[in-house]
Amino acid sequence: MSALSRGYRMSGTNSASIKNWVVDVSGGIELECPAIIPDWSYFHPISVSLTVRVDHDRLFRTAGIATDSVVALSLSWSTRKVGRSGVGSVVPIISDEATAKVSIPQGHVGGRLVLDARIILLESGTGNEPFAPVEIGSILWEDSCEVQLEGDAPRLPVVMIPIGQPPFSGNPNARWHISINHEDLTLPVDVVVRINLNEANPAIAGLLDGDSSGQSKVLLSSLMLDLHRELVRCALLDVDEFGVVPREVATADTLYPSGSLGSAMEADLALLGGEFETLQNQAKLRWAELDVEIQRNLNVEVLYE
Repeated sequence: MSALSRGYRMSGTNSASIKNWVVDVSGGIELECPAIIPDWSYFHPISVSLTVRVDHDRLFRTAGIATDSVVALSLSWSTRKVGRSGVGSVVPIISDEATAKVSIPQGHVGGRLVLDARIILLESGTGNEPFAPVEIGSILWEDSCEVQLEGDAPRLPVVMIPIGQPPFSGNPNARWHISINHEDLTLPVDVVVRINLNEANPAIAGLLDGDSSGQSKVLLSSLMLDLHRELVRCALLDVDEFGVVPREVATADTLYPSGSLGSAMEADLALLGGEFETLQNQAKLRWAELDVEIQRNLNVEVLYE
């Protein structure tokens, strides 16, 4: 049971304040107190540094703890979109200012990044007032900040490939190539899926130039169908854990965070309906039939060569 849930009192907001905090994105970009990080992508690890000013007398007095107590600064992060969180090293506060840092690996955050700064109790002193916090980790003061990393709408994970470069060096007429890294199904789709577009293909060049013709619309539908094909194929043939628990995929509750690769795979399988083992056998033995089912259920037009 935490100190706060037991009725301990937390120090007032005037006992400490945020002096500044810096977000360092890989590539040498440092932003002070940013509300949004421009041109951010999932491939950027992030480091955050936060400096807090502390009024020790007020902090100890309003929290009711003895002046020989030991307190520390803690900095944590979380993101609802990816469903992950982390915390940096706890920094003892021995002067009027303290700085804490935390590192966020690439692919672990998206949408809105929430940063929580807390002053916590490391060691209880002697002569505390009644109901003063005594447990290690009791929160004495806290504040939070939010950084917008991207818009709320999902993004298509597209990578432009120059003429003659892999994976199109041996097939210059190809339109696109879809790759899926399925090692961690909890990561967002736009972290682990890559749609490589071939700039050498005239149809792709027109699509990139903003061509709004009917052919370009059908081309985009064809691209989306191929993406769903790959998600279904990967779920049925490449990821063992989907078949661990027998279930009706049409009625299965999602086991993965919203927007994750696992959630996207389950959604596509749910559109097909039936038992997982039946779909898996169909993928292995009669893929052409399953391909027709994918197209029918997704209701998209396909641009045939």
